[in-house]
Amino acid sequence: MNELAHLIYLFLATIQLIGINPVFRELHEYNIKVKHMKKQRFVFKLLGKVARILISIVQKGEAFTPERQVTSLFKPHKTFEYHVG
Repeated sequence: MNELAHLIYLFLATIQLIGINPVFRELHEYNIKVKHMKKQRFVFKLLGKVARILISIVQKGEAFTPERQVTSLFKPHKTFEYHVG
């Protein structure tokens, strides 16, 4: 299978997660309503998070825990300071 096919399957899996999993559904509603993010943009943002979660599960051998994921998914964005010098 080529990389595009893998990306399509991951995209479809992410859409399913939003529809089925309450953690991802809550995150979706928060980003759409509060942050006013467009739906498609958020799905791709969440796709990256899902990929990182899957990699972490495989590398560490840990199960998905919603309690742990909620705290990491709802972290406030870090502000980066740019210093010239």
